[in-house]
Amino acid sequence: MLSPMGLDKPIWYRYTFILDNGSKKVFEVQLDSKTLNIIPKTNGEPPIWARLDYSPCDHCPLNPAKNEKYCPIAVNMAPVVESFKDIVSCQTTDVLMESEERNVFKKKVAVQTALYPLMGIYMSASGCPSMEKLKPLVRYHLPFSSVEETVYRVVSMYVLAQYIRMRGGLDPDWELGGIGRLYDQIKQVNKSFCARLQKAVDKDALVNAVVILDAFASLIKSPGQKSVDMLRQLFTPYLKEERSQSGSAKDGRVS
Repeated sequence: MLSPMGLDKPIWYRYTFILDNGSKKVFEVQLDSKTLNIIPKTNGEPPIWARLDYSPCDHCPLNPAKNEKYCPIAVNMAPVVESFKDIVSCQTTDVLMESEERNVFKKKVAVQTALYPLMGIYMSASGCPSMEKLKPLVRYHLPFSSVEETVYRVVSMYVLAQYIRMRGGLDPDWELGGIGRLYDQIKQVNKSFCARLQKAVDKDALVNAVVILDAFASLIKSPGQKSVDMLRQLFTPYLKEERSQSGSAKDGRVS
């Protein structure tokens, strides 16, 4: 019998890229269903550019002195970097994302556009302490989401997190000020990882994929008026005054 929400088996996402030169590249990411960390694959010694001291984030809490020798994102992403290190952003590819819940196919998109959802999984679920709060989004991965969809998903995730904190006896952040602080950290990771990648690749597809992720982070941290208005309009029914059933019965009106 399956445990609730399928907690007895790994969560998986498979990305297949078919480049315009006919070559095919397939990457499957498996997540531990309890921790939502990527289940590592044994690929030998990580590359030198994955070393923690190679191009570290200024605020990185990991410590080489405690035998934390490698950036966990870089270790997990190394096979993707090796496959795409000599590919330019403007090259086109067909891309298929498969998971337990859905298949999503995109035809003839720029490689940088095809890569950024996959890289978002690696960035969030590799065990980087600065990125782990994005794990709920990875669990319900939605590739190629629009800006509006991403803002909605992040804000919804954060509000639910505050409710869970409150139910657990912790102080909730109902003003949502923590979203800005969270995405300040995320943008620092994106910036530092771009610097790391620039030393590891020959062409720009991978770096520009992270740049796209960082652009989304900027829009979430400071959403435009269009996104704010969109969110407000969605919840119009919740802004109406609700009458209690007892009140309706007393005045004889039926709603």
